[in-house]
Amino acid sequence: MKNLLLFLLFQFSISTFSLLFGQFKRIEVLTDGLIITKNDTIKCLLTLTENYSGRLKYKIKKEDKKFLKISRSKVEAFKRGSYSFKRIYYNGSSFLSKILIEGRVGLYERHKTGNLNLNTNGTFNPGDDEKIEYYILKDKVVTKLTKRNFRDKLMIILFEENQIAKQVIDLNYDDIQFKLPKIISQYNYKVKN
Repeated sequence: MKNLLLFLLFQFSISTFSLLFGQFKRIEVLTDGLIITKNDTIKCLLTLTENYSGRLKYKIKKEDKKFLKISRSKVEAFKRGSYSFKRIYYNGSSFLSKILIEGRVGLYERHKTGNLNLNTNGTFNPGDDEKIEYYILKDKVVTKLTKRNFRDKLMIILFEENQIAKQVIDLNYDDIQFKLPKIISQYNYKVKN
């Protein structure tokens, strides 16, 4: 009897929870954005929780009731808040990547699963199967950095600066996310001056 009463109470709780919270609409957090296509530049408000593997959802004005959508295949670049993304062309395909550094040498980050969900504080919410890839752009040539060859490729790309080369030799692949942007920034500064 006690088990039956607990079971009924549990079922009632689930039903009540579903009824109450099923009525609420999902709240979309918006931030200032800019979408650039081959034919147009759209100043808009973009959603913060967005999966860029499909479409971008945006509004022109905050008061607009409905979201507009644009296919990612039509987007060359977009900016959402302080983060910018750019279409990278590599080995016959193209994809949107987060811009980490731009200059003589550019550094870009791509989430392999296409899952670029940003938390409201601007950090990525990676999935279990998500893999981050890094790409370097120098002299209109895109190079993918892999765990197996990243040092060799970086040494070829950044060969002009001996101090930078020492940092590359000491670089561990697991530290790329944190250290490589600084190395690329230093390189860009030195070759510029």
